Amino acid sequence: MRKVQAEDVAVIACPTERIWRTIIDFNSYTKWWPASVRIVVRRVTPELVGAQVEIKPYGGALFCVR
Repeated sequence: MRKVQAEDVAVIACPTERIWRTIIDFNSYTKWWPASVRIVVRRVTPELVGAQVEIKPYGGALFCVR
């Protein structure tokens, strides 16, 4: 499997605690990712280590966040 690395930056005027809660709420990803991106939450652990989310952009290759 090819290794894919992506990076993006955004400045959000919001408390860091709120941003962190949003990022670790894997089951809510479908609420804020565009509809053209397929999100499948494969595994979530209470400590977040080992969580897996599959992300497939429209017309793009599937990649996993681990």
